[in-house]
Amino acid sequence: DTGYASWRSRVWDRWSSAGAREPFGDVQTYRTVADRTIAWGGAMDPGMLYFQARLSESFPTVELRVSDVCVEVEDAVLVAVLARALVAVSAGGTPEPWRADLLRVACWRAARYGIGDDLVHPGTRDLAPPREVFRSLLEHVARPLEDTGERRFVEDGFERLLARGNGAVRQRRTFEESHDLTAVVDDLAEATEATWL
Repeated sequence: DTGYASWRSRVWDRWSSAGAREPFGDVQTYRTVADRTIAWGGAMDPGMLYFQARLSESFPTVELRVSDVCVEVEDAVLVAVLARALVAVSAGGTPEPWRADLLRVACWRAARYGIGDDLVHPGTRDLAPPREVFRSLLEHVARPLEDTGERRFVEDGFERLLARGNGAVRQRRTFEESHDLTAVVDDLAEATEATWL
């Protein structure tokens, strides 16, 4: 047990083509950075650009890669709904950019503690309890969520996460009950299979 809420994101961050990036500002700057990353050997091809947000090579969209893999389908949908709402709000202006080094620390903290401890508040840039950060996010994206009728879904989803925890909490709980790593893998496999049946 690494003690992290998301160890996978820390492993991925070892790649030079992964992790948080400063704002690109426009598509041409994105393409220049992507091309140089590949040319300099930081990635073999566009598929190996593991930026937390990247342009899709197959579809006219942006792929968000910032979150870890969700065990529960409802959690994945929650991430997607919040991402769509953030894009809708962001379309009207450019937020104040973050220093890349501080953004990486904020991401590290989220990966380390998840919602089990204070997060970096994106507005104040101070440490704040997860509920306060969520409340601020909800206020920020209230309009698009109300337009799509998804505000209640988001509120309920966050409360569900607070009550049961994320996938790391689930894995630890399974291990504490069984003292068997195979049982942890079996539980995740069963959860995945149940999703697709």
